[in-house]
Amino acid sequence: MTRGEIKEEASLVEVLCSMRSLRSRSSFILINTENGTAVIWHGCKSLDQTRNLTIKLAEFLVEEKSSHFGMEKSTCDTIEEIEEGQETLFLLDNGHELWLWQGWWPEREDDVDLSEQTGSGRVRWQAERKAAMQTAIDYWSEKQKHLSVAIYSVWAGLEPLSFTNLFSTWCDRDDIAVLNMKDGKKAGETISVENELAQLTRTTYPLAQLLQRPLPEGVDPRQLEIYLSPEDFTELLAMTPEDFQKLPAWKQTAIKKEKGLF
Repeated sequence: MTRGEIKEEASLVEVLCSMRSLRSRSSFILINTENGTAVIWHGCKSLDQTRNLTIKLAEFLVEEKSSHFGMEKSTCDTIEEIEEGQETLFLLDNGHELWLWQGWWPEREDDVDLSEQTGSGRVRWQAERKAAMQTAIDYWSEKQKHLSVAIYSVWAGLEPLSFTNLFSTWCDRDDIAVLNMKDGKKAGETISVENELAQLTRTTYPLAQLLQRPLPEGVDPRQLEIYLSPEDFTELLAMTPEDFQKLPAWKQTAIKKEKGLF
């Protein structure tokens, strides 16, 4: 694991070679002398300076072939970078069913409720999920033109037996299961992708649902006002959506904070 902010003061701290040692706010180097590769793993919250420093350290190790890492006889000359992959989405076609496997959202270090996290990262994740679901529906509809659509969604760590039995081996991830269960998912749940997409693309909600927490899935927490009906919008904000859009951004933000929409 990388420590320090500049190359001259940087250090590498050896940690147990386990996924449990990884941290989202740091970057790590794994030296694989068997295949001659130095793998850099960047946490999703790793700072740019930490990432750049880790790359420089990996380049130094590969060039020097330090005996401390068992590299003196190695032909290690390749550096591979990978990102923390909790937001991954996969499609699996087993011939008569299509499965959408969804990863997980990283846990905040202060251990707040995952459903209350906001920001561009979560909004992007929801957009990617919607795109993946629409892609799955389009793909399966084209392939199975004369058959009913059978597309299911499963969550990492909570996969049902009907999904895991498709693989010759399977490793359960209880730590990931805990994260997704905190986010409201259920173990062994099989969800219709069509129903889930309909929920994520819903455009209007009652005001009470937008004021409660957690927010409905798929709602952009930065723009709660766009999910109000015209009647609720006018009643709550005392102006039409058109008049609201004419206001400067700072004024819009102030009004939303006052009404609990921020």
